[in-house]
Amino acid sequence: MARSKNNKRVDAAKDLWRQMLDQAKDNEWSTFDDPEYQLPGFDDESVTQAFLKAGWSEQHIELRNQVDVERNEAAPVTSPGVARMTEASLFRLSQCVERAGEQIGARNIDRVHFVLNPRLAHSFRKSMFR
Repeated sequence: MARSKNNKRVDAAKDLWRQMLDQAKDNEWSTFDDPEYQLPGFDDESVTQAFLKAGWSEQHIELRNQVDVERNEAAPVTSPGVARMTEASLFRLSQCVERAGEQIGARNIDRVHFVLNPRLAHSFRKSMFR
């Protein structure tokens, strides 16, 4: 049975995205997550010490860490392989934009999709699918 024209377009779009994401992973500004990478000079102990010096209790620090992990894990994946923290930031931002759109009565707000441009951490891309 022959595949429909729409299915072929979807497959082509998926293939294009795979190619773009593979190229983006190699970019020096890529936001793709490497689970083994640690920022230079960044470690959990130094962060904990900074919070303790700022007057936080160990219980509050642990709660903050737990909330961060849960928030990152709960965020939807818009670009596979992108850092979970970045996806969580996009999710929080997109919720605010969607609520604002609803409040002003923006048409077709349900057809707006937010995804990450995986090459630049601070570049969020709004895509409108019709």
